[in-house]
Amino acid sequence: MKITNKVSYPVIAFSVYTKVGYGDDVVGESKEAEGLYLGEMDGESCHTHIDGEIVC
Repeated sequence: MKITNKVSYPVIAFSVYTKVGYGDDVVGESKEAEGLYLGEMDGESCHTHIDGEIVC
């Protein structure tokens, strides 16, 4: 999910997957918020997928 901050103060976005728990905070003007880390596959990190975009 893409998070875009157009306000004058920091916005903290995070993901929660009820079966796994709390994800990483994202602070900044425009960031991709990854879902929760699930493990590795073929040497790459796997995260839950979050569709959409939020603009503040």
